[in-house]
Amino acid sequence: MPEATLGMVSACLWDLRALCEQQLRALTDAQRLTDEYRRFPHTRPLLKGRLVSDVAEVIRTTALVLESAQDCAGLVNTLPAAVADTSIQPT
Repeated sequence: MPEATLGMVSACLWDLRALCEQQLRALTDAQRLTDEYRRFPHTRPLLKGRLVSDVAEVIRTTALVLESAQDCAGLVNTLPAAVADTSIQPT
């Protein structure tokens, strides 16, 4: 059972990582867009829409990151703290 749970923890952490990376990509894009917004005032209407979209993506993934992190924490808490002694004892 612990090995199956450990596999679930590993999968959950990979999912959490993917969500965090998605969030980071949206933040990186938003920061790049703010530079363009500053340098190219004539493109601001287009850039503002893209900025709004990136920030909305960060907000959406923040909720998903929290939910996923809580799921991972629950799975981690089910892992045993010590390895059971399965050695053969003399009688």
